[in-house]
Formats: sequence, structure tokens, C-alpha cells
Amino acid sequence: MIPDYSFLDWSGNIGLKFRFPGTSKHLIFSVACPAEYSELRRVLRDLRASLGKRSDYYFHYTKCTPRVRRALFEASATVLFHASALIVDKRALPTEYAKMTEPDFYASLIAHLVRAAPLESVLARRLLIDAGQGKLTPLIRQVRVELSKASRERGIERPPIVRGEPAARWDGLQLADMIAGALAEGERGGIEYLGAFGDKLTVLRYPEQRPP
Repeated sequence: MIPDYSFLDWSGNIGLKFRFPGTSKHLIFSVACPAEYSELRRVLRDLRASLGKRSDYYFHYTKCTPRVRRALFEASATVLFHASALIVDKRALPTEYAKMTEPDFYASLIAHLVRAAPLESVLARRLLIDAGQGKLTPLIRQVRVELSKASRERGIERPPIVRGEPAARWDGLQLADMIAGALAEGERGGIEYLGAFGDKLTVLRYPEQRPP
């Protein structure tokens, strides 16, 4: 049975001028696909209560303490889901990326993730992307185009319906954000949080060859 939702978020930015403060070396995409979204909601609802948080508490990696991060990953590891992540080393990207518009830049890499990830993490009826408070209309439009191509290449007859949604309203988007944030911290040599996921998480790299 095809799950109702997969959820996509990322950590980092598209800047390629690495001498400037705030330009990340990596851009990390994460897509999470729970078998039953209601199960993930129940687990995170119970986690908020056990942590003494409000029922609408927003799990956002950069705003969570290490204790909350560990609790989130341990709790969500009990849910039946699969996630895939693409760690993009921007220092090694092909030169054409420097000429791309922002929607094309993101959509191209999201499509690469969809092409390379195990089907169980990307095959769903709907793909929701964190849109913050906006709709990300140009990006969503371009992702639909690229996702349609990538899906046909994989033999997926019906690509997921793509929508932009605020992560504060969707636990699945919060899980995708937390995974991307944890992987970004790992690339910086920080704390390792994702060991509890085991084979629930597939991590890919692009380009595959790291720079020396």
C-alpha cells in the first residue's frame, strides 16, 4: 500500500562563495516517508507531553537542545518509516550549478535524491515541502517538473502531488528538518544523533567523489 505522505526539508543554503560568513559547505536534503502518518503524530504528541512541551511545540533542529534532539530521534525510531538524505558537497558541484536560478538549483538536487533513494522513502501519494510561511511557488513548480521526469525514469506511473506547507503544522516536516539538521552537524564534526535509526535511514552523497 502506498503511504499518504512523504516529507522533505533541507539544511544549508545555495551560496557558493565560501569565503563569505554564513555560506554552508554542504546542502543536505532529507525526505521521510512514514508508513502510517497517524502513528508518527501519536508518537510525537506523546513525546511533547513527556517533555512537558505544549501540544503545538515545533521540533526545529537549530532551536532544540541536545536532550530534546536525542528524545525526538529515539521516539521516532519506534515508528515504521524510511528516510533518505542527500549530502551535497557544494565545493565539488559541476560548474553549471553556479548559473542556475534558486528554484532550478534546489529542484535539480531534489530530483537527484528521488532518482537515487530507495523507493520506500520517496514513493507516496503526496510530497510535502517545508515552505515556512510562504508557498515557494516557483520552487514547487520546478520540483513538480523535475520530479515528474525522475519518477518516469524509475517507472513510477503517478508522481506524488507536490505541495509547500509550513513545518509547524506537520510532524513529518519536523522529522525531516531534524534529520537534515543532525546530518549537517555530523558533517561539522558534531554530535552523532542518528544511530537509533539503523536501516530506516539511507544517506547518499552528491557528487559521489569528495574533494581532497
